[in-house]
Amino acid sequence: MTHLPQLAHLSCRLGAGIMLLVAALASAQTSAPADQFGVIATVELGTGPLDSGHLALSSDGRTAVAALPAQGALALARFAARQSSLVPIEGTPISAAITPDGSQAVVANRDLAALQLINLSDGTVTSTFPLVAPAGGTAITPDGQRVLATLPSQNGIITLDLNNGMELARWRIGNRPTEIILSRNGQVALVLNRGDNSLSVVGVGLGNELQRITLESGDVPVALAMSPNGRSGLVRNQRGVVRVYDLSNGFQAASLVGGLASGGVAVTADGQRVLVTSGPSNSVGVMNLLTSASVTNISVGQEPLDIATSADNRFAAVLNASGTLNLLGLPRGCLGVRTQIDSTPIACGDHLTGSLPDPVSTGLFEFAATQGTVVTIEVRPQPGSVLNPRVLLSLVGDGGRLRAGVAGDRDSGPAGGAWITAYPLPLTGTYLIEVIAETSVEGDLSYLVFLEREDSAAVQAGLAAAVQLEMGGTFSGTISAPGELDYYRLSGQQGEVIQAEVAAVRLASALDPILSVFDSQGRLIARNNNAIEGIDARIAVRIPSDGMVLLRVESADHSQGGEAFFYELTITGGQQ
Repeated sequence: MTHLPQLAHLSCRLGAGIMLLVAALASAQTSAPADQFGVIATVELGTGPLDSGHLALSSDGRTAVAALPAQGALALARFAARQSSLVPIEGTPISAAITPDGSQAVVANRDLAALQLINLSDGTVTSTFPLVAPAGGTAITPDGQRVLATLPSQNGIITLDLNNGMELARWRIGNRPTEIILSRNGQVALVLNRGDNSLSVVGVGLGNELQRITLESGDVPVALAMSPNGRSGLVRNQRGVVRVYDLSNGFQAASLVGGLASGGVAVTADGQRVLVTSGPSNSVGVMNLLTSASVTNISVGQEPLDIATSADNRFAAVLNASGTLNLLGLPRGCLGVRTQIDSTPIACGDHLTGSLPDPVSTGLFEFAATQGTVVTIEVRPQPGSVLNPRVLLSLVGDGGRLRAGVAGDRDSGPAGGAWITAYPLPLTGTYLIEVIAETSVEGDLSYLVFLEREDSAAVQAGLAAAVQLEMGGTFSGTISAPGELDYYRLSGQQGEVIQAEVAAVRLASALDPILSVFDSQGRLIARNNNAIEGIDARIAVRIPSDGMVLLRVESADHSQGGEAFFYELTITGGQQ
């Protein structure tokens, strides 16, 4: 049984004159009203007025850091250990990022043209990694092993190994890139190019620019945010307006009035709410990302500059020009009251059934796994169910506390379900799968939950036994038994684009196909379900290196198979 125990109030001190009070959330057994936002902590920095600063918050909201350029310092608070301090920086700190486990921060030091690694347990600088030019923004990958930094004067991005500072990759994008943000799974980076007023959407694994989006004419971008699933990019301009862009096609999807002037912008971890600072009104506005409707306004310190949200969806932090730091409490889920129920053990390979007793309850499934294990989690409504599910994956700490939210999804899965696909677990430990209703409709709320492990060794074995294909052909196959996986291999060159399409439902087949593409080492490159008219699968992917790629066709429901589960696989390619 897993509960979120009631936490104590914490009192911390950040150097001389800096007091922080954290009022923790109530027990998981306690219900709270929907959309109940508010300030639960205030820090007096003791530095005097601030003209700028870059804020970052740890996954669990227990560690906040703020790069303060004018003060030449990094303010940090480590709430779990009740330790906090001001770390002097020899130079000018421009931006900061935190590792997923909250143990280290990376600071971009403009004067040294370097990234500095800081141990947050004692505030010491442990490593300095020289760069070819000063960095702008920084972002750390979900596994905590790499840091990405923009190089404004080089019109590019650089990737370093956090363990030794070795340069792993460098590539050019737009003109004078500054801010950078990673999606929750680390596969997509969004970069603001101030020189040509554009956004670059970057495929981190492939190391190339997927999309260049020109911003609205006349806009001067001042802040950047991205939805956790990497589908929407948000840019705030000098007038306080927030433009929402669809990152798959570059189209502007919405325009939100975010305040009376420029300031920070952030998205909650569930992808439902947009938080914007408003300097003249000393407040943070909360808006619904899906409907653009205003939800509430929260009074904070004087002239808020920047805002950041925690991955566990419980906290936001606000840095104010008056020299204060506010912590905001966010309603869990940001959608309404949720009552925790006992968790059910689930193992890799299990397909379990569940049912929510009412729309405000949560289904919990618990499993243990090691760091680097790649899992796929699917929650699908049962036939006749009115459930529109959302799924969250969280890391559980000692004593049953939710240590960090790590992934989530609402509607990308097959059959109207939620799907976290091919996600590499960031740490060894116990994980909690949360099934949440996205609707308040009463009725049948039954569902299926699937937990699958992506086994690279099994994929390698599939490569050895795979059927050799050639470009430009159509091939017939059948999922003849439950759980069958059909593998095909294809030779290609680095940079070559292949398109693979599975036709099944359109041919009156009983198969709901899933199509996956792996490299020769068994690493997943891409996966798709229901791309074509919501029923069949299609993938267009750029080959990362010369050699073999592996394609896999399977049923979305591994309990099904037989003669009626036939399909046609069509391969086209050759583009560069």
